[in-house]
Amino acid sequence: MSPTLPTSSATILYDGITDHRFRNPEGVAVAADGRIWCGSSTGWVFRIEPDGSSAQGIATTGGFLLGIAFDRAGNLYVCDLLNTTLLKLPAGGDAFEAFARPSDGPMKVPNVVVVDDEGGLVYVSDSHGDGPGPGIWRYDLATGEGGLWYGEALDWANGMVLIPDRSAILVAESWGRCVTRIPIQADGSAGPASTELKVGDDIVIDGLTLDEAGNLILMCYAPSRVYRRNPDGELELLIDDPDHSVLCHPTNGVLHEGTLYTANLGRWHITKVPLP
Repeated sequence: MSPTLPTSSATILYDGITDHRFRNPEGVAVAADGRIWCGSSTGWVFRIEPDGSSAQGIATTGGFLLGIAFDRAGNLYVCDLLNTTLLKLPAGGDAFEAFARPSDGPMKVPNVVVVDDEGGLVYVSDSHGDGPGPGIWRYDLATGEGGLWYGEALDWANGMVLIPDRSAILVAESWGRCVTRIPIQADGSAGPASTELKVGDDIVIDGLTLDEAGNLILMCYAPSRVYRRNPDGELELLIDDPDHSVLCHPTNGVLHEGTLYTANLGRWHITKVPLP
């Protein structure tokens, strides 16, 4: 399969190599003002100007940040690997505060966070390094109270998206080489899961997002690629970087005004790719 876009269409929005705090970005999100935010393995969250001219460290958890996401009010939620929890940076603030208040034990590896503003809920995927395990957690957006929402085994639950009609969560199972659909039932509980799509054994899916038409975008940690699932169900290889240079183990991504912004866990930069 030949990629739709040449590798040269991917460029570096911001290269943080000169800032020792800007390392191994995993999560990326776009704020209402169009600025790009990302987390780092040093626990810092950065705000990047839309033109990539500069970046500013806003706050740190002291841990290792994975997925990040905004709610409509401008509050930022971050998954912290070392603190094994979900934290909140209030809109306009410069210090994180506790958020997740689980009723049934701590998460193992809070990986990706999805905010459902309409439902007043936050979903968090939980990854397990010792084999498949549960699952997906859900918290109340106002109080932070919640618990394990989907308790069945997932093979390294990773990127997630809430589909536009809010009837299901799609979650990437990185070691399962698949995307799984988990219905959201009328009472809010998780329904029986089904396989949404499978990929080859040589592909590790990390992040998921949607384009403006609702097509699923897949960021692949290995190889360094981005795929799109088109309306006919076929996977289109959008872009491939065999040198792992501009795209270097992309993890999460966010789409803004027709451009895909990806974090690169293998290096120190954020990539931008105008989509066809």
